Amino acid sequence: VNGDGVVQVESSGSDHERALIAFTRSQFSDWVAVVTVPRNQIVSPLRHSMIILIGVGAGIVAFSLGLALIFARRIKEPVGALATQAMRLSKGQLERPLATRVREVNELSELLIEAEKEREAADAALHASEARLQLAQTAGRIGTWEWDIQEGKAVCSDSYRSLYGLDPKGPGHKNPQEWLAQVHPDDQARVMKEWQRALQSGRLETEYRIVLPDGSVRWIVDRGTPTFDADKRPTRFIGINVDVTERKESEQRLRELQLELLHASRLSAMGQMAAALAHELNQPLGAATNFMSAAR
Repeated sequence: VNGDGVVQVESSGSDHERALIAFTRSQFSDWVAVVTVPRNQIVSPLRHSMIILIGVGAGIVAFSLGLALIFARRIKEPVGALATQAMRLSKGQLERPLATRVREVNELSELLIEAEKEREAADAALHASEARLQLAQTAGRIGTWEWDIQEGKAVCSDSYRSLYGLDPKGPGHKNPQEWLAQVHPDDQARVMKEWQRALQSGRLETEYRIVLPDGSVRWIVDRGTPTFDADKRPTRFIGINVDVTERKESEQRLRELQLELLHASRLSAMGQMAAALAHELNQPLGAATNFMSAAR
C-alpha cells in the first residue's frame, strides 16, 4: 500500500455487509495504519441528515406558500378594486381615491385619478382650440385639406366642405380626382400644371374657379406645401383653400368703376374742349356781327 486512501469492501459472509477501509502510511516509519468502519455507520447518519434537510426544506416551501397565499389574499381585493377603478376611469367616470390596506395601491389610485383629470383638462382645451379654429376658418371662409400621396387618399375640414358646397357630415373630396372635377373646366389644365410644379418646388400658390353643386362659381386661393421622404419623394401634401370671391367681385367692380371714371374723364375733356372752341369762335363771330352792324 502506497500513500493514503479509502476502499470499500464487502464481506464474504451471508449478510454481505459492506465496510469502508481507510489506510495511511506513516511518514516516520513503514507502518501502515488501517481503520475499518461498517458502511452503515457512516451512511445512516448522512441519510438521516438528508431526510431532516428534505423535511426542513419542505417545511420552508410550505411556509412560503402559506405566506404567499396570505399576501395574495391580502392584495387581491385592493388590486381588483384598482383594476375596476381603472376601467371606470377609461370610460370617463371619475371616482374618489381608493382607501385600502395597501399603501402602494392607494397611491397608485390617486395618481390614476390625477392623470385622468389632467387628460380631461387637456381634452377640453383641445376641443376648445378646435372649436376656435373651426370658427376662425368658417368666419374667414378657409378650409384645410391633406392629401396622402402614397395612399392616394385625401381628408378635409368641415369648412372646406362648406366652401365646395358638399355635405357637412360627408367625407368631402376623398381623392384629388373628385376635387379636380369641381374645378372650372377653363382652369383645370393650368391648375394641374401648377400642382405638378409644386411637387417639385415644394410650394403651391394659385387661384382658380370652382363650380358648386348648385351651378354657382366661386374663386379659390389654394396654398399648400408637400413633404418628402429621405429619397426626396413627395409623401404628403397639406394646404388651405381661401374663398376670395368677394375680393374678386370687388376687383371687378373697381375695374368697372375705373372704366366709368375714364369715360367720364373723356366726356369732361371733350366738354372743356367744346367750351374752348366756342370761346375761340365766339370772338370772330362777334367781330363779324359788329362789322355787319356798322356796315348796315
